[in-house]
Amino acid sequence: MLELNQILKANEINFAILAALPAFFLSLLLLVLVRAWVIQDKGAEGRGRVARRKRRLLVVEVEKRLVQFQTCMDEGK
Repeated sequence: MLELNQILKANEINFAILAALPAFFLSLLLLVLVRAWVIQDKGAEGRGRVARRKRRLLVVEVEKRLVQFQTCMDEGK
C-alpha cells in the first residue's frame, strides 16, 4: 500500500509538471517575441558599404518627403 501511495504521488507531480509546461512555453515564446520587437533592426547603423548605402537611401527618402511637403504647402497657399 505504501508503494502505491508513492507511485500516486509521483504521478501527481508528473501531471503537475505536464500541466505547467504549456504555460512555460507560451511565456517563453512571448518573451522572445517581445525581445525581437524591442531590439529591432536599426537599419543604417554601422560603417560598411551596405550601411552607407542604406543611409543614402534614407536621405533620398527624406528629401522626397520634404519636396512633397513643400509642394503641398505651396498648393495650399
